[in-house]
Amino acid sequence: MEDLQNDLDELMQQMEDVEGLIDSIDEAYLDTIDDIMDQFDKQIEDYELIGDLIEHDIDLLSLLYGDRNYDAMDRYYTTLQNNNLKQLDSLRQQRDFWKEQWDAAVARGDSEAAKKFEEHYKETINNLNSLIEESAQNLQDKYLNAIDSIFDALDKKISNGLGTDYLSTSW
Repeated sequence: MEDLQNDLDELMQQMEDVEGLIDSIDEAYLDTIDDIMDQFDKQIEDYELIGDLIEHDIDLLSLLYGDRNYDAMDRYYTTLQNNNLKQLDSLRQQRDFWKEQWDAAVARGDSEAAKKFEEHYKETINNLNSLIEESAQNLQDKYLNAIDSIFDALDKKISNGLGTDYLSTSW
């Protein structure tokens, strides 16, 4: 009987060890979710840094040469647009990843992981929506630059390179 009690005690201890191991695995899994989000955030931060540098160059170009340096401005707007498109693609992939993980966690009944996946999914959606608005503003700036360039070229052509402002003051 004593051997049976010892075996039962040992079995109970092993069960507690297994439960502790399961808890450790669950905790490591949840930490991994956060680590993945940190890596995604780092990638987006890199894109944002590139965008900030391009916007700085645009501002500097405007300060040094005014808004009439249309070709250079167009190159910067195009570069910014390409950066935004890459960042949008990355955010869409992240959104899809988080949604797939969220759905899988819900399907297996892992409510704690599902909550984290849902949180990251919604955060990614917000980031995506903000970047879409920013990209639309960049496109608008790019098109306004192109329109200004066309009108400036027309102005110079009509006035034989002097500009209609000069002609109106000289008359």
